[in-house]
Amino acid sequence: MLPIREDGLSVKKFTLFAGLAKAYGAEAEIYSINLVNSKKLAALDMPNTRALLRKLNDQLAHYTKLARFMGLSLHIKHAVTRNEVDQVLHHLAHHDFQLMVIGGRRLSMLSRLFKKRPIERLFHDTPINMLAFYGRDNG
Repeated sequence: MLPIREDGLSVKKFTLFAGLAKAYGAEAEIYSINLVNSKKLAALDMPNTRALLRKLNDQLAHYTKLARFMGLSLHIKHAVTRNEVDQVLHHLAHHDFQLMVIGGRRLSMLSRLFKKRPIERLFHDTPINMLAFYGRDNG
């Protein structure tokens, strides 16, 4: 499983994820999480939700095509939530996955002191193997 925030999937992260799935002959899932506040979550109606999912699917269509070209079984699932970590943990609890690849960001020393780090909570609370991917900037 590869959780992403909205359509935030890099080619490098997808390449690693797809390569691992292909090497082990596993099915792959991209779990697209769209963060909203409580007010927006309560106001979601069917037409707006469909439009949002259509937009996200259009943005992720490139990866679906790549997976098909690679002969990889890829599924895309979406969630609209207030808390991405809780949503990922809930999804993992209700499905049978062996590996989760997550993307991380390097934090400055100052932000490490004052910010919660969701990646640490995921590593601590996730009942499956995890791989954190930190892409390098080319600049």
